[in-house]
Amino acid sequence: MSYNDWQKLLAKQRRLAAKAAKAAAKNSTTLAKAGKLGRNGGKLLKIIPGVASFAAISSWGVDGYCKGPVYGTVNTGVDAIPIFGNVKCLVEVFTGDFIPDYEEPADPADVLTADEQA
Repeated sequence: MSYNDWQKLLAKQRRLAAKAAKAAAKNSTTLAKAGKLGRNGGKLLKIIPGVASFAAISSWGVDGYCKGPVYGTVNTGVDAIPIFGNVKCLVEVFTGDFIPDYEEPADPADVLTADEQA
């Protein structure tokens, strides 16, 4: 095996390891969210009038992680407004998020060529 072949093999293994690490991280954050029931449970907590502002502000870190720092802060700010935030959370339980979660763009290194897939 030549040096160039060895370098290609190492590059392939690095790409596969990075892809596996991303998949594992994505699965762990999905498990941490505890599915739709846990997420809607948090939204239902934000509907209770006396608890809504505290629940919205305490979920700022999760919103910032899922939606990005700017959209997460905007979402938390809107949720903390007493009546408007309650109505927004109630509607989101049935329709889904008004501000969608952040999706990372595809990494060009994750795309394997035909000879790397073999």
